[in-house]
Amino acid sequence: MKRISIIVIVAIVCSILTVLIVKQINFHNYKTSYKITKEQIEKRILINEITNAINKDCFLKTFSDKEEAEKYITNYYRPTKYEDVVEELSRAELIKAILASENRTIDYNLSKHSTYSGFEQMKTEESQARYYESVKTVLPVFNLNEEEYLELLYDYGYDLNNKTEFNRWFIKESGYYEDKSDPELVQAEEYPGWEEQVEAYIDKAMKKVSVEIE
Repeated sequence: MKRISIIVIVAIVCSILTVLIVKQINFHNYKTSYKITKEQIEKRILINEITNAINKDCFLKTFSDKEEAEKYITNYYRPTKYEDVVEELSRAELIKAILASENRTIDYNLSKHSTYSGFEQMKTEESQARYYESVKTVLPVFNLNEEEYLELLYDYGYDLNNKTEFNRWFIKESGYYEDKSDPELVQAEEYPGWEEQVEAYIDKAMKKVSVEIE
């Protein structure tokens, strides 16, 4: 039971199961040109490195079988290479732009409050105790205290919350993204899961995106 609880904590993003209806999705016009700062990139690299270190510490302490622990460490690995993080942030900007065009953008302050509440709850819940112990173990390695860690988490959590909202809305509006006129996009019958459908749509939309780093 503890193993399951920890895996759920690390996963972060909750999946919502919905009855799927096959139809083509059509978004309103949205912005495709974004600016990303070097500071954003540096902060995302750092929070991803911290998250990887926490996950590794937690999984190695949770599983007696090292191979099983390594499997989860790999599955929950966050990108830390510069170009991969730029891609991650670019996808996040695209998602926020699409949500803004549909009037579904998540409020930043509400997201921040949710992240803070979740972190405080982690300190007191027995099922999350091992993960919190790993947080306390890892933060000094990066010369960070909990307040500084939370500041990094707020932007990361905001992107995750927007992605969750995008997933929810995508499923409600489309079910499967199945555009038979689009030879570049894999069809629904080859993608049984909705998560793959979401990523396929974003992959396609990213081809129109231009990013300036400042």
